[in-house]
Order: sequence, then C-alpha cells, then structure tokens
Amino acid sequence: MRKTDNDGFLELLAKKLLQDYGETISSLCLIFPSRRAALFFQHSLSYLIDKPIFAPRILTINDFSRVLSGYGQTDNLTLTAFLFAEMKRYYKEKGLNFDEYSPEIRIDQCIKMLSDFNDIDNYLLPAKDVFLNIYHLEELSSLDYLSPEQRETIESFWKVVLPSKQQDSTSEPEVKSASLREKFASFSGVIRELYPRYNELLKEKNLAYEGMMVKYAGSLSIEEVRSKLKEQFPFTKHFVVAGLYAITPAEERLLTLLKKALPIKGIQFFWEGFPLSRKGEMWNAEIVAPLKENIANNQNHFGGELLIPTPTEDYPAIEFIESSTQVSGRKVIPMLIDSILQIDPKAIEELRVAVILPEEKSLPPLLSSLSTMSIPLNVTMGYPLSSTNVAIWFTQYIEYLLSQRRLTDRTELSAELLDRLVRHPLSSLLLTEEEKKQLNEIKVYSLPYFALESLPPSSDQVSSKLFEVLHYPPRNAEELLQQLLEIADEFAIVFRGKREQDESTVQAVLQVDLEFLKKYQETLTALSNTLPIMSEDLDIAIVAQLLNSLVYNASVPFEGEPLKGLQVMGLLESRLLLFDYILIPDANERQFPRAYSEENTFIPFTLRVGYGLPIYRFKESIESYYFYRLLARSKKVFFVAGGVDDIEPSRYIAQLKYLSSASFTKKVVQLHEASINPQAIEIEKTEEVMERLNRFLDPSSRKVFSPSTLNTYSICPLRFYFQHVRDIKEDLIEDDLLTPIDLGNVIHSSMENLYKNYIGKRVTQKDFIELQQQAKDVVLQQYKEIVFKGRKSQEDFGGIHEIYCNTAKRYVKAILQHDAKYEAIDYLESEHRIDFDFLLPDGKKVPIKGYIDRIDSVERDGEKVLRIIDYKTGTDELQFKNWEEIFPHKGETSKLNKAVSQLMLYCTYIVSNNKEYQDYDNVEPSLYILRQMIQNPLEYDPTLCMKESRETEKKEVINYKASLWQSQFEKRLTQLLEEIFNPDEPFRQTEDKFNACRFCQFSTFCGM
Repeated sequence: MRKTDNDGFLELLAKKLLQDYGETISSLCLIFPSRRAALFFQHSLSYLIDKPIFAPRILTINDFSRVLSGYGQTDNLTLTAFLFAEMKRYYKEKGLNFDEYSPEIRIDQCIKMLSDFNDIDNYLLPAKDVFLNIYHLEELSSLDYLSPEQRETIESFWKVVLPSKQQDSTSEPEVKSASLREKFASFSGVIRELYPRYNELLKEKNLAYEGMMVKYAGSLSIEEVRSKLKEQFPFTKHFVVAGLYAITPAEERLLTLLKKALPIKGIQFFWEGFPLSRKGEMWNAEIVAPLKENIANNQNHFGGELLIPTPTEDYPAIEFIESSTQVSGRKVIPMLIDSILQIDPKAIEELRVAVILPEEKSLPPLLSSLSTMSIPLNVTMGYPLSSTNVAIWFTQYIEYLLSQRRLTDRTELSAELLDRLVRHPLSSLLLTEEEKKQLNEIKVYSLPYFALESLPPSSDQVSSKLFEVLHYPPRNAEELLQQLLEIADEFAIVFRGKREQDESTVQAVLQVDLEFLKKYQETLTALSNTLPIMSEDLDIAIVAQLLNSLVYNASVPFEGEPLKGLQVMGLLESRLLLFDYILIPDANERQFPRAYSEENTFIPFTLRVGYGLPIYRFKESIESYYFYRLLARSKKVFFVAGGVDDIEPSRYIAQLKYLSSASFTKKVVQLHEASINPQAIEIEKTEEVMERLNRFLDPSSRKVFSPSTLNTYSICPLRFYFQHVRDIKEDLIEDDLLTPIDLGNVIHSSMENLYKNYIGKRVTQKDFIELQQQAKDVVLQQYKEIVFKGRKSQEDFGGIHEIYCNTAKRYVKAILQHDAKYEAIDYLESEHRIDFDFLLPDGKKVPIKGYIDRIDSVERDGEKVLRIIDYKTGTDELQFKNWEEIFPHKGETSKLNKAVSQLMLYCTYIVSNNKEYQDYDNVEPSLYILRQMIQNPLEYDPTLCMKESRETEKKEVINYKASLWQSQFEKRLTQLLEEIFNPDEPFRQTEDKFNACRFCQFSTFCGM
C-alpha cells in the first residue's frame, strides 16, 4: 500500500474504526460505493494491525439493498428476456400485432425500456405519469407534487410534440408529424402499462432489477427493516456507510429508513472531504464549489463525519503530452512509467501508480504498449469481447447467415460475406486448403448472391465442421445457437491442440484466444438458456440482434493480483482511491469526459430534466468529481492527447492550465517510425539484396521492368523492395463492387474488339456510325467475359452489374464520339507489345516491357501524326508542373504523374526502338482520360502539356520525336534506374505517407 504520511480517505477510515472499535471491528458492517474501494480499505486495515483479527463484513450499497430486499440476483439478459416475453403477452392480450421487426418491439428496445424503468425507480417517480399519453395533457396540470420549474419543462416538451391550434392540420408535413406523435403516444402507453405488469412478474419470480430492488427496500416499514437486519446481520452491531457521493433518491430513502430503524449509535456516516494542499485551495472556486456542495448536502442530511485526507505539501505537477498520432501516444506510456520509476523505484510496488482509461476500447492498445515492460498489472476494466478476434469471426459468420434470402426455386446467400468469412484468419484453423479453394471459386463470378445448392458438396468423413455447416443454414433460433456452440467447440479443440504444439509465445496467444472463446461460449449458453423465457418461435434475426447486443456489452475480465503492480482502471473504479502518479492516455474531448448521449432512453431530454432524471450533464458532473478528487492528492499527472482528427484535447486540460494553481508543462511528442520499427525504414543493398536485384539484368530471368514497376519505385522504394526484390505478392482483394482494374479491362477489351476489323485500315465517318451501333452489344459481351469469367446467364445480370456495365458503355461511347471528330483515322494497332532494353551509361541493359493501348494516325495540317494512345479511367491529369513529376526519385518531393510518365515511356520506345513506325516524323502522346472526356467528347483535347505556374505559358507535347521531350525523359529514366541499381543507395520508405501508404498492403511492415 502507499508508504506515505499523507493518508487518504480509506487510510483515515481504517485508523478511525480501529481506534473506536479495536478488536471488535468484526461487529461492523461497512457499506461502500464499490468493491474496489472495499478491497483497498481491507488492504489499508491490514497495514494497521499487528495480529490476526476477524474482519468486518463489507458490502457495496447495491449488495446491501439486495440483501435487505430479499430479491434473488440475476443478470440483465434474464431481465431483458422476461420483459420481452411480457411485452409479447401484452400485445397478444390486447389483440395487437406483435411484429418483431417493428422499431419499438426490437430486443434492444427492451434493453432501453429496462434502463428507463431503472431510472424511474431510482428516482422514485410514478411510471404512469412519466409515460403519460400525450392526449392526457390535462392530467399533468393536476399533479400538484410537481414544482413550477418541473411543470414548465414538461409542458414545454409536450408543446413540441403537440400541434398548436394555429397550425394548419391539413399540411402534409404536419400530417406526417402527427402520425409520428400518435405512434410515440401509443407506444408510451404500452410502456406505461408494461411497467406494473413487468414488476409483478419479477416479484413472482423473486427477481428485481437494481432500481426496483432499492425502491422496494426503502419502502419497507421500520419493523420490517429491523426484522430483516436481525435475520440477515445477526452478528452486526453497528453499520458504517462510507464514501458515498452521488446518492439517488431511492438510496437516500433507504439510508434514511436504515437510520431510523437502528439505535442512535447503530449507524455512522463518513464522507470524503475534498483534499487540500498545505498552500491552500488548489482549484478555482467555480470548479470545486458544485462538487463540494454535494458532499455538504449529504452530510447535512445524514450527519456523520467528514474525513479530509492529509494535505499535500504542494500542488500536483501537470504534464500534457501532445502526440501526433494515437499510436505514438500509446507508445509514450511505457516511457512515462520508466521516468516515474527512475525517481521513485517503489512507486508501482507500493500501488502508487495508476493508469486511468477514459473508455474500455482504449485497453487493448494500452496492453499492447505495456507488453514490452516486465511489470505486474492489475486491470480492473475488462477487455471488450466485441473487439476480440473470436467475436469478430462469429459476427461475420452470423452476418453471412442473415444474408440468406429464399426465392421460389432456390436459397441464396451473399457471396461477398462468404468471401470475407473465408479470408478471416481464424477460418484457416477450421477449413482445409482444398475447402478454402472450393469456397473461393464462389467469388469468381462477381455476383452479389450465390445459390446455396452451388456450394461444393461436403463429405461427412473428410469435411471440416465449418465446411459442413455452411451447407445447412439454421432454420430457427435454437438451431442457430446450437450451430454456434458446435463451431465454438471446434475452435476450442484446435486452440488447445496448437497450444500444445507451438512455442511459448504462440502458446500465450492461443491461451488468450481460449479465454476469449470461453467467454463467448458462456454468452451463447446463457442466451440459449434464456430462449424459453422469451418465446418458443423467435426469429433468427431477433436472436442474432440480442446476441450482438450481449457481446457488445460483455467484457473479458483479466486475472491478476488485485493489490499488486500497476493499477489500470476506469475513472469510476477510482472512487475513494488515491495515487501519487496518474497517467491518462487518450485524453481527448468526447473521450475524456465521455460524450454521453440520451439515445438509450424513451424519455425525451426535456422531460428528463423536468422530472429530475439524470441527463448527460449530471453524468459529466459526477465524472468531474471523480476526476478532481483523484488529482487533488497526486504528485504528478500525465495527460496524453492528440492523434485524432478534428478532436481537441480534453476540456480538463484547459481547466487545469487556466483555472488551477498546479504547475503545467506541455510537450509535443512525435515518435518517428524508426523508433517504432527501425528495420522497416531503410533496407541496405547487401550482397544478397543486390544479387536478387540483378535478376532484372539477367536475360535468362523473367524479371523485367514495366511502367507500373517503375512507378512503384518512384512512389515508395521500400514497397518496390517488398514487391519486386523480395517477391512478396500483394493480396488480390475481391469485392462485389467493380474494381477500377476490371472497369479498365472491360473498356480496353471493348475498344480492341470494336476496332479489330479495322487494323491497318482507314476508319471513316460511316464506320464510326456503325461502331457506335455495335458498341452496346460489344461492351455487354466483354463485361460478361471479364467480370463474370465467361458466365453469360442473362438472369444473373442485373442490379449493380447493370449499373457498372452502363458506365462502361458511356465511356466507350465517349471514345467513339471523340474519335469521330476527326474526318478519318488510320487505325494501326491495339495492345501493341513493347519489349526493349534501355541502355544505361555504365553499359547495363535494363529490360522494359508493357502494352500500348492503341496506335493510330490522323492528319493534321497536311501532316500525318502518329498517336500513341493510353486509356485512363481514373483521376489522372494531362498537365504536369515540371520534370520532377516524371519518375521522382531521391531528394525530390514532387508527386508522381503516373499517366504522363507511362505514356512518355511508350513514346520513347516507338521513337528509339521500333523500326515499324520510323517513317513518322511527328509522334504525339495522347491521353484519353475518360472521366474528363465523357463531359464533352468533341471538345476534349488529349494533348499532354507542362505548366510550371499560373504565370508561365503551358508547353504542349505536340511532337515528341522532334523536340527536347525525349531527351529530357530519357535523362529522368536514366537517373531513376541508376538509383535503383546503385548499391550505396538503400531502399527507403516514402515520405508521402498519406497518399502512398493508405492503400498499401505492406504498410503494416513499416509500422504504419
């Protein structure tokens, strides 16, 4: 425990009770706000005794309420199931349609309703009035228990809902609004009637939700309370209520009743005073006053003693670390912990260091960062189950099942969702390579849905469990849960088997996966056991929705010594605890404090205000109290914020800087990639690397440069290394959406087929008319050949593919319209192959290959012009600023113009290495950027041009052969290739990480 003379509330309480009761402390029952506070109190107590004694009984306020009420303990899943079942019975009794897919009857709405019931009971409100039908507004006026402020707020809400007398009720928007109000009013009436029915049902089963339990315990008579205390607490002589802060009206009534039922000295209250510094108040009055006022109100109402922690010598030092990315921010935490241990080596051992996490989702990356440190951890927060690999796999599997649609003659499922499931890493543990290959063939046809009957048949003897169940989608909820449990069992067998075979590191990972799987199995089993409560014939989608909600709210608890090591917790868990050193990662606005919303309630905001129900401002005030009381006794506090676009650092940081007396320093930290993953930044050209690179120069090797290969190096030399030196292939990601490559292939192939009968011939205006008439059928045929891989069934063609095909038709039509603006075209070639060696000054012959989309000739000013044409469907540009945009390399920051670089390479080949077209004096690169051409095909100009700035005149690339264009380009290409083969020039990571790394599959290698 903390080795310090500065006692906190729990230490002061332990000393006080030992002083007053000595060895008879076992006759006490202590009531705390949380279990963690109770645990730390026990630890404080153990440091003060020198011989064994019996410990007092310790409960939380919720535990005490449950004991006194006599209700049995259950979970939210069971409570939700009973509410859903009761709602279904209600609808049936009233003769109403119970549509499980309607917005108000969904399972998650039952969760929302249960939350409202809990609030209503915690605040001792009459449910029938809160959910009063809007048509009974007059009844509100007769409720004299409402204050004028509450009445005004409630009426202002209903005025928003109800149309005013001046409004024209015949207007269409008002009719829709009235319909919405009527629906809300009707459902609010349902909730109003469900509340007493649901409470009675739970009473019959001796169950209760938290608010109901506290409300009932507080409604007991004094004699009933005395009887229950005698029965449930036979050895308790005194009760101690310690450290409560935000007390609900129901808890207030219960504690007041307890005080009346016990003798004068039978109950004591202890309140935590706001910590001070010996220099005086640390905080500006406007921050602290509301927080201290609540403590004073509690003491005035219940009496008791205020325990003020020992004042600190000085104010805490506040250090704000602003990080450029969330990744770098999390990497800072271990460094900060090391800095603490350097000046205070026993700080962690003595439980004086805590990491306060704003939200659960911050836990996984934090644990990853802390894995490099050999220090024990005690994690109070659970790991979100929904973030685990296991839960993500099952979610994807369920989404695949829910994509099922039954047609007249067949059952279909989503091909894209099946493909995503098969590509998930965990699927490889259950499927054989042959099964994966067979399932991948489903995606070949690029259809959104596939027939279940088209799945390759399974064999009971050799097929895996997953491959087998894919053929038999569950027909009902019971079958769904049974199937999920069977698959989970298969995963467990595989995990255990691999854990026994693999090395220690892999064993640890598999052990964690087993823990996650165990929690998921527990969730499935609990839901399966609850199904009979809700209904015998629940739809699969409803159960899947409930399972998703359960998984989302579930967490996997971490095992560890609770009173040992670095303390990792949420702000709520820090109640009554004090630490010398506090670290708060992800301290951004909307994360810290949390961005509370009022979505999880049926009770509108203004109505909640009127009835005094908690709203986001109340929750934020509670969070503020826990935050400021935690900081007040600390020595040093570290905030790590930043790395999130458009989100400012937490408001708490600004408050500390401008409204407190604490010392404040700010640091900006940017961890460079080298500090995260040094080996991924530069690859030296060792003998082995040069040997692999020189394969490009070996005529017997198949390694050659292409325009895209050269562009890859210009974009990122490191990516070139991975892809073309180490031969690591990028995964081809399948998608229902047509890829730009597929669209380009359809257009290229369509143009090739349209002009194939004109190769070596002149295309006239008459021919252009015929070509435009043929275009529609040719594009459709090529689309089916390329996208459907030869599957031409017309019934499968429609929907999204029809839209894509029409897009391709529009592009082809635009090309033909543009071509027709010339009186005639001599069409020479399609897909002309280039294959030549580019000679470097040192004698190296670098092989370059590729394909020119089209070569033709037009007449301009009485001269024949040879056009080298490239089709582009992307966002390419005809204009380039300077030569640095052509194959940029070391030390140059210009962005690569891929299209211009590629087209000039083609022209260089035609001019210098192709004898067939040497008779043409004018060679002109022409770029058909179809997104621009389609806007106005007749006005589109495919000529490349250089324009350095707005002030300079643009230079058109009209004659590539008879100008300096070729020599300048060859100079750029030479410099690039010399850099590639220079053994002293390493493969470096790109500096343009935003554009280059976003879609690069090697980015994870580089720490991006």
